[in-house]
Amino acid sequence: MPDVMLSGGLSERRPARPGRPTWSTRLGALHAAGAFLATAALLAAGSLASCAGKARDPEFVPADYASWRKTTELRLDYPIPGHEDRLRVIRMNEAGFAVRPVMLDGRLRYDFPSGAVIAKEIYQGSSPAPGEAPVSITAMVKAPGDPRALGGWLWIAKDLSKPFPNETVFGDRFCVGCHANANERHPYGDRNKAEEFRDYVFFVPSAASPPIP
Repeated sequence: MPDVMLSGGLSERRPARPGRPTWSTRLGALHAAGAFLATAALLAAGSLASCAGKARDPEFVPADYASWRKTTELRLDYPIPGHEDRLRVIRMNEAGFAVRPVMLDGRLRYDFPSGAVIAKEIYQGSSPAPGEAPVSITAMVKAPGDPRALGGWLWIAKDLSKPFPNETVFGDRFCVGCHANANERHPYGDRNKAEEFRDYVFFVPSAASPPIP
């Protein structure tokens, strides 16, 4: 079955074909690249914060993001590429919760609306103390018209340890490459056993509207 081209020049993945690399092979490569990317994210964010006198761009993740609903109640402290075993808490704005999946060619498909924002809080370790704040945020912002978008999303890091945290938009394909696995069977959460197209989102909100027939 041919690939379907998506926004950002990427193609939707179909079920595995003979000769395709196994998930364990890809996961090992992602973990190796993820360790490098996590360090690069913090350095890049710190460099931006140190630029004196430069006007700051509007923030993609607003100050009140912590009031947003969570996309899952699962405890996310197992190792994943880019974040390792640090605790993650994922929140999404109401624009994201408005997503309505459709059935296309026998496969359920999610396409998040423009303006959807997913903010993933990253803590220093896997078991933060009560009241301990996250050290960074990685975010996805649905903006298919933005030339920096990959897969229709902007991929953003924000280092909260800085006095004036700035957001870094990544052009590297590591984030979108890892999240492309959300569109097929994978080892996280519900594992997407039906291989639904989930628009690069591993935890599709349970409060999403029912699918359109």
